Amino acid sequence: MQLSDRAPDLRSGLIIGDFVSRPISGHEGRGARKTATPGVEKSMVNFAEKGVAGLLRVSEPKAIKKYASFLFAIILGIATVQKWLLLSSTNGGGEIMSTYIPKTLMLLHGQNPYSTEAWAAPYPPFMFIVLGGIIRATTWNTTLAQDPITLLARNIRLAGLVADLLVAVLIFLALKTKNKSGLQSILPPALFLLLPSLGSANYYWFHADVFGYLILAASLLAFVKKHMLTGMSLLSLAVIFKLQPILSLPLISVWMVRKQGFLQTLPSLISSLGILVAGLVLPLWLPGYLNVIVGFNLSYGASNGKASFTLMNLFNGVLPALGVVFSALFVNEAWVAATTALFAVALGVVWTRARSLDTVDIVALGLFAWLIPLRTLYPYYLVWVFIPFFFKGSIRQLIVLAAMFETATTLAVWSWNIPPNPFPEMSSVYGYFTTSLVFAAWSIIGSIFVLKGLKVQSLSSRHPST
Repeated sequence: MQLSDRAPDLRSGLIIGDFVSRPISGHEGRGARKTATPGVEKSMVNFAEKGVAGLLRVSEPKAIKKYASFLFAIILGIATVQKWLLLSSTNGGGEIMSTYIPKTLMLLHGQNPYSTEAWAAPYPPFMFIVLGGIIRATTWNTTLAQDPITLLARNIRLAGLVADLLVAVLIFLALKTKNKSGLQSILPPALFLLLPSLGSANYYWFHADVFGYLILAASLLAFVKKHMLTGMSLLSLAVIFKLQPILSLPLISVWMVRKQGFLQTLPSLISSLGILVAGLVLPLWLPGYLNVIVGFNLSYGASNGKASFTLMNLFNGVLPALGVVFSALFVNEAWVAATTALFAVALGVVWTRARSLDTVDIVALGLFAWLIPLRTLYPYYLVWVFIPFFFKGSIRQLIVLAAMFETATTLAVWSWNIPPNPFPEMSSVYGYFTTSLVFAAWSIIGSIFVLKGLKVQSLSSRHPST
């Protein structure tokens, strides 16, 4: 049966198909005579692209499509109230008080934030510049010494709430730019705002990554709108804020050269290189900076396998508990080798499939290559790579990834032994490694979604809709 590629009848909710006589087989082609007709293949592509979203569009009322922006504004208002209540009833955890604010105040007073307890804040200085700007903007004419640290923390967390909401707005704008409508444009940003592991966790344990999420989201919106120079510049700012998207930059650069040619890509490359030099290279003159940025990733969490949820917990905790111990050099070499291999695979995909790749997918591939083998991995690190999936707007993929991420985050809370803990055994090295495996499975499933999308886009390019 060949399905029509015309829009379905919204009154009946059905798609009327035309019958064809040829049998259909898979695209691998087990027999030359069992090849789908172009119309059938196009229908299969359309279904693969739309999936659950297509079913939602068939059955959703016309009012949802017509008033999507108004409905999103209501959801945004509900999320604002919910997040404000959380912020008012929590203190944001200890990191903002013991790390972010003291280091930022050192920078504002002209001191080197890496001079004392450097490993307490192993981040590029641009993060402290952003936090310092927030502190300056919210303290007005008063001196910093007169503002209690709790007030500074509240102001930073309020700015984080605004950044959180703005990410959802950028997701909604990107989906509208991609001609998504109705539930397809509302559900992804709503899920970002209201999923507990995304919408609530940062208010219990504040992390400055939320400002990095906003920079990353702004770069993705620029890419969706085809503003490549702006997108590259913003992505570079995200890198100097925190290193997570560092492998996405060369992948995007290669894609742009392949698609547009070197000369057209040159302004974007110059802008990106200038930002990276200013944010990552020039700070090398700060004593302690290089040791923090490199040394933290090479050694943190190597003691007992209970520091984070990395796959390297196999070497850091599980095998040592069984009496098998590897040197720190071996573990570092394994990390570098795994990262290099994943990046090589991603680069090969970008090089060979440049014409069928989407910029959002390329950013996701670079983030996966960096995060899957990372020596130190927390749930809020993976939000960096979760955000591109909201910009992709595939509701089916988002539902799967959201369910897995919520499960993994729950396991992480049990591993941290936060009371009440129904499974205190999860706080052992085996519990940490189990949680690490679930997070790794989440990343692998996400990578598969990206690679499957390449096949669908390739088929779409062979049979463009008219």
